[in-house]
Amino acid sequence: MVINESAYYNGKLWCAYELKDTRGNYKEEYRLFMRKESQKNKFICPDCGERLILCAGLIMEPFFKHHENSACINRSEAGNRRNIAARRMLFHLAKSSFPEAVIEFNKKIQDKITVDLLVTTNGGGQLALEYLSYEIKLEEWEHKHECYQKNNIIDIWFLNSKRYQMEKPTTFEYMMTKYKSVLNFIDYENNLIILKEKCQLSVHKETRLLAKEYCIEELQLSEQGEWICDYEEFKEMELSAMTALLERQEREKRFKQAQEEKKAQARQEYEEATRKRMESDNPVPQQFSLFKKGSVIRTKIEEGTVTKYTMKMTGIKELWDLPELVGKDWEVRVGDKNRFQYLRNLNKDLRECKDSKEISEKIQRAVDILESATDASQWR
Repeated sequence: MVINESAYYNGKLWCAYELKDTRGNYKEEYRLFMRKESQKNKFICPDCGERLILCAGLIMEPFFKHHENSACINRSEAGNRRNIAARRMLFHLAKSSFPEAVIEFNKKIQDKITVDLLVTTNGGGQLALEYLSYEIKLEEWEHKHECYQKNNIIDIWFLNSKRYQMEKPTTFEYMMTKYKSVLNFIDYENNLIILKEKCQLSVHKETRLLAKEYCIEELQLSEQGEWICDYEEFKEMELSAMTALLERQEREKRFKQAQEEKKAQARQEYEEATRKRMESDNPVPQQFSLFKKGSVIRTKIEEGTVTKYTMKMTGIKELWDLPELVGKDWEVRVGDKNRFQYLRNLNKDLRECKDSKEISEKIQRAVDILESATDASQWR
C-alpha cells in the first residue's frame, strides 16, 4: 500500500502538498478552491485512471483517496502522520530547489526498489530524496544505495530526528558518515531540517558535534545533491571558536601548573634554608617548622599563595598555611573563626614586640598550639 499524494489535475501531475506553505500551514483560499475541484471529480489517479477524492482536513496532511468501490491495486488511505509530514517537507524542499522539475512519489525504479520522492530536473539529472523513520538494516540500505548509483541517481537521505540523535552514533549513522560527512535530520514537529556533523579539532584531536537548524525556505539543493546554504560558514566559525576556547583552556592549565611548580620549588628551597639554619653552630629556638602533614607551612608574603587556610602574619612578613581542622561542620566553622582570631591577636603582639628572642618564643609556642590542636572542638 502507498499514499496517494499526487494526482492528475487538468492534464498535469499535481501534489496535495501544494495546499500548504513551507511552514506546514494551509493556504486557505487555495485549499477551499481545490476541495471544490475535488467535488467536480477533477483529480485522476496516475496509476489506474480512476477519480480521486482530495482529503485536506486539519488533523492529517493532505492526500488523495479512492472511492469505496475502487479496484486500484495502489488504493490507500491516510498514511502515518509523522511520515507524510516529513514527505511534505521533502516535497517543498524539492519544489523550492527545482521549480520546473518533475517530482514523483513512490516511483519504482527496479523490483522492490521504490523511491520516496524522485526529482527529475530540466537537465535530465535525477535525485532521490529518502526519509528514514525506522531502523533500516545495513544490507537494505547498501542495496538501495548501489541501485541508485547504477541508475545514475543521486540519493539524499534524511533521518528521523526523534529516532536518530548523532550524539552517540549508531552503526548505521557511522556508516552513513562514510558516504556523507554531514547527515540530514528532519524535525517534522517544528518543520525544520537539521544538518549535523562530527568534526575533529586540532587541539588534542578532540571531536565535537556540530548542528544547525534550517527552515525549508533557508535551504536549497544543487543538481549534484549538495546543500546551498550557509552551513560551511557556520562550521568554520564554530570550529574556530571551539579551537580558540580549548587553546585558551590549555594555556591556563599550563600556567597554573607552572605556578604550582614554582610555589613547590620555593617552598622546598625555603624549608631547606630553614633546615640549614637549625643545624648551624649557633642554633636559635626553632622559628620555622618543617613541612609535614598537619604542620603550619610558613612562607614569605611575596612568595606565598593565600587560601582559605592562610593567615597573613604581617608582623613578621609571613603567610601561615594552617592545618585543616577535623570535626563536625559547625564545630569546624566555629573553630576556624576562633583560630584566626587567636592569630590576629598574636600578629598584633608580634608587631609591638621588640625583643627577637621573645618573638621567636611566641612564634614557636603558637606553632606548637596550631599543630597540636587540629580537633575543631579544641578551639571552641
